[in-house]
Amino acid sequence: MSIKNVKIYSKYSIDTLILGLETIKNLKVISKCLKIYGKSKTIVSIDMYNELIQTNINELQNQKPIEIIKKIENLGVEKIILLDLYKVGQKLGGIPQLYQQIRDEFKGNIIVGGGIKDMDDIKLYNQHNFSGVLIGTALHDGTINIDKIRKFNQS
Repeated sequence: MSIKNVKIYSKYSIDTLILGLETIKNLKVISKCLKIYGKSKTIVSIDMYNELIQTNINELQNQKPIEIIKKIENLGVEKIILLDLYKVGQKLGGIPQLYQQIRDEFKGNIIVGGGIKDMDDIKLYNQHNFSGVLIGTALHDGTINIDKIRKFNQS
């Protein structure tokens, strides 16, 4: 994803643009997206593998996740997605310590994915002030019932 792509997408009626940290060329792409779409319509997705951030941005290589997220927050980002690809499909449950550290440091909205086990996990993330969860496997295999999610969201 480049600044050129952000400008192209801005011509369409896109409500929110999600920038994958693993695909953007540099941090200027995030800054440009924030200027075009605004803070409320820009989300940065942070893919990890076993809690190591996946990115091609040289200035972010070999840095701790907290440091990288602080840099992103300092650009003005208020919404992020944390997705640990290692945990996808495993239904490990619980909140990883790294996610809780990020929640303690990052002032904006955090959506998490990878390893969501059951409704108790959804409630746990909610109790710890995460904004939402991405659910795939547990929903697909029936461990989590969509009607229970709807009821939880209404309460």
